[in-house]
Amino acid sequence: MRILLIIVLSIIVAIAVGACESDEEEPAAEHEMTEEESSDEHEEGEDEHEGMEGMSDMSSSSMEGAEHVAVVLTDQGEMYTMAPEVESVHAGPVTYIASNEGLIEHELIVVKLLDMSLDLTSLHVVEGQLVEVEQGDTVYLADASGNHYGQVIASTGHGLHLDAGNTVELNANMEAGHYMLLCNIATHYQLGMWTEFEAS
Repeated sequence: MRILLIIVLSIIVAIAVGACESDEEEPAAEHEMTEEESSDEHEEGEDEHEGMEGMSDMSSSSMEGAEHVAVVLTDQGEMYTMAPEVESVHAGPVTYIASNEGLIEHELIVVKLLDMSLDLTSLHVVEGQLVEVEQGDTVYLADASGNHYGQVIASTGHGLHLDAGNTVELNANMEAGHYMLLCNIATHYQLGMWTEFEAS
């Protein structure tokens, strides 16, 4: 009888010890999983951060520290208009935010005027456009004698016209001086799509 009791007690103790060892192993396994999950979450966080950095780089099209100027281009009625929200800026980097609120395509050209005595209402036009002359990487506006009276410093034109309803940002480094903002698509200047502008 005693022998049987000892055997039964031995079996119970063995089962109890096994259960305890099993309980101790499970938290260890859970701990390992937590470390793996933590590692995975850390890697995912790095991937998301890299993606956000890429997005930030892609979305910043304005020049750093640039003054922003909204410009509305319209063709409603008999006269076309180019209307910047201000008439002057500080010399330095400027980002023009050009919005075409008209019904047809337009462009924004920023011209630094080299001749201050010009009558901007009656500039030399050939086939409805102000004459543009390329010299190397620089584009100038020229009068009937071929004299340069303006230098193009930024443009959305030359095949990259702004479609109706669209908005585009145009960066320009503005030196102090007198400028002209215009659309040089055929007849648009003659219909009034230009304005004077200053940088100081």
